[in-house]
Amino acid sequence: MLNRHHLRVKAMQALYAFENTREAEFERSRQHIHSILEPTWTEKDYINEDTLAEQRQDAQKYFLQYYNNENDFLAIAGLSSKVRNATLKGIQYYKNAVRLAKENNHLNLVKNTEKLYEIYAKFLKLAIDLTELVANEKIAVQNSHIRKYEERGDFKMEKNLLVQALKKHDKLHILFSQKNITWEKEHEFIRDWYITQLKADEVYNAYHLQKGTTFEQDKEIILHIFSNIIFGKKSVYNYSVKDCSIHYKIARKMLEKHALEGTLRIIENAVNNIARSFLSMISDEENQKEEDKLANILTFRLKQKTDIIRKDAFKSAQRKERAITQGELFKEGSPENVIEHIIRAIVDAFSQYLGENYLHSTANHPKNTNAITAGIAKLFDVMDVEWNDDDVYVLLQTHHDTINSQMFSWGSSQLLHWDEDVDVIQNMVIKTIKNIENELHSDFELHHITRNWNEDKAFMQDLYTNAIKNEVEYEGYIQEKAQNWTIARFARIDKAILKIGISELINAHSIPVKVSINEYIEISKEYSTPKSKSFINGLLDNIAKDLTERKIIRKSGLGMIDNK
Repeated sequence: MLNRHHLRVKAMQALYAFENTREAEFERSRQHIHSILEPTWTEKDYINEDTLAEQRQDAQKYFLQYYNNENDFLAIAGLSSKVRNATLKGIQYYKNAVRLAKENNHLNLVKNTEKLYEIYAKFLKLAIDLTELVANEKIAVQNSHIRKYEERGDFKMEKNLLVQALKKHDKLHILFSQKNITWEKEHEFIRDWYITQLKADEVYNAYHLQKGTTFEQDKEIILHIFSNIIFGKKSVYNYSVKDCSIHYKIARKMLEKHALEGTLRIIENAVNNIARSFLSMISDEENQKEEDKLANILTFRLKQKTDIIRKDAFKSAQRKERAITQGELFKEGSPENVIEHIIRAIVDAFSQYLGENYLHSTANHPKNTNAITAGIAKLFDVMDVEWNDDDVYVLLQTHHDTINSQMFSWGSSQLLHWDEDVDVIQNMVIKTIKNIENELHSDFELHHITRNWNEDKAFMQDLYTNAIKNEVEYEGYIQEKAQNWTIARFARIDKAILKIGISELINAHSIPVKVSINEYIEISKEYSTPKSKSFINGLLDNIAKDLTERKIIRKSGLGMIDNK
């Protein structure tokens, strides 16, 4: 569930978003003024360009004066009616846009926070829908003469005992109904996720193949699916050739019989053999479709590299000012360089295939490197050339990356601050599942968005609304203590943190000053620059002391602990 720290962050983010929107609306309003003063088609023939430029300059000057300090905005009665009208319309356009932004941000602050709870419930609904998806899969397999003999396992996820407890939970189904929580619109996405990620998972497949399972085993697989597949991030390896050296004699032997074009044709005709050699190392099953798929990638990668070989050879010939035949092509370059290009193409193809089929995880790394080695060895085999470690040296380079699951990526499209919210949602889902004791436990406790949402929602909203309502006053407090810095030079994120912090110091009477300051120091560590921590600490501490002495900060109850 969300705690007060999360709510402070939400309020700060809403204020920061409002500041960005306000600046954008300022620019739009300036463009609006510019367009109002655009001459009509009847005026274009006789209007003076210098006069028009002066009118626009005056209107923009007075609008900027209003923007910088609307309270000290000077009367514009002395302006021409046209400029005055454009300025006032620009101001009104800006005021309406800012008012709307304030209202929308206030509504979205609560709406986006409450959506976390809806996503939590939606993931519990996914566990239920998964059993229905597996049930439909079972029927499809039973009705297929081919798949009936190919598919292994008894589709036990259909009757997963933990999910049965979820299905029996009345309050959960009421929540689904009230919030209209469903995966119907994402049916194709869920189907693709099931096939490409869940069915490719080794732990799920091991569960799928068991003859019988207990409640604890059913619970463990659901926890595994959420922890490692839905919310999980995978460490993966992508492969390339870091260094490659081919002994001149072995390279020439590969090329001398057939020249470059003949050699390339032999390799292109043998890509299925190379693909089969690689696939046999990463899978126990023969699959013609996978072999053809990898062969197509190999052909494409070889074409990329051989195009480079041809261009380099022709450039070499042109520099020597001589014609060159296709049969002589390789002689203009280095035979070992030609073979190196081909090896690089093969490794690139293998790496691409592993990535596209989610086979490049850390766990598969030893198997994959052996398979790549076998594929390279097959290249020499199809060329009828024997080699040993002294003839060929290939050093693989691994690029270690972290990728999100499909479901993790889906979440980022649902919540603006998904990267920050996902841990909260994951903890809520995992704790809910862990609290289910057996398949008959249908009255387990669902998590709440906070311990007391009505009270916490008011706290979050008050931080935001007070920071906006008293913006000029709060900026004055900041400027007083900022010494040689003007507030205009502050990073926008730091201004948002300071204003929300002051809002809490003044209006949250039951929260001690030191607690509030420490919270905003932590927020500055997460969201601002490394130097912001001491900057925020110093400013808030000085502001708090000053406002306490002036009786503007008044604490009561627990809030008085550090104000004695």
